[in-house]
Amino acid sequence: MKKLILLFAAVYFCTSLHAQFYKSVLPDKKFTEPFSLIIQSFKKNYLEVKGEKPEEDGISHHCTVKLPGQIRSELIFFNWLYDTSAAYRALFYEGDDYREAVRIYRNLCYDVKKIMKWTGSSYAGFKGQIEDPFLKQKSTTTLLHFDQPGIYRHYYAQIDFIFLVTKFTVTLSLISKKQDDLP
Repeated sequence: MKKLILLFAAVYFCTSLHAQFYKSVLPDKKFTEPFSLIIQSFKKNYLEVKGEKPEEDGISHHCTVKLPGQIRSELIFFNWLYDTSAAYRALFYEGDDYREAVRIYRNLCYDVKKIMKWTGSSYAGFKGQIEDPFLKQKSTTTLLHFDQPGIYRHYYAQIDFIFLVTKFTVTLSLISKKQDDLP
């Protein structure tokens, strides 16, 4: 009888650890699926996720894909002579609670870094070092490079933690930067 109870306890213990392991390592599908749609639409200059144009702005459009936790998002189209690209930007936090802003910033960084996308020939993901925010800094930026050659070779996820007088903001931008544009 003791052996049977020990066996059930061992099985229960192993399955609960296994579930926690997957929860901490694998990204959440609620975040992965819409995020992958946005990444995929970069190939066509975000036209697949382009929404309506706000009346007050001339270069941005709403994004039709919503990420969990975002407050608002937009696509910015650069209609210049030498640059006809676009960028994605989403606001995830705006408020006065430092701890909540840091929590959202870190979770967003880890969620983006966990993404692995099949790009036709191999898996690719965002690589880079996550920067920790400090209260005495006005801003902290984590820049993660999408590790895929070809059209994505200059593609980055930029997560910003900004402190302005009495308010904190956390934003995510998906942008294409050439090497001379990098900090």
